[in-house]
Amino acid sequence: MAARLMMHYPGEVTCDAETYEKCRLPDSYFEVLVTKAMKGLKNVGKIRKFVGFLKDEKIEAKPIKHSDYPILGRIYACNV
Repeated sequence: MAARLMMHYPGEVTCDAETYEKCRLPDSYFEVLVTKAMKGLKNVGKIRKFVGFLKDEKIEAKPIKHSDYPILGRIYACNV
């Protein structure tokens, strides 16, 4: 899908509906584009272009704790 989007919308930062929903950014950051037929893909859905945000605008991001995402395959000294 990403390769098709790059081919059909050159020079644009685009995403499909699923990526748009999962990014959880406001709708004002995106512009809906005309959907083009793409080889090998059926029911492409809405394609959106990322138009950005204001330079002085801050995006609130939830901090990630390292304990939420342990490194797999590591033996920690506290577990020995």
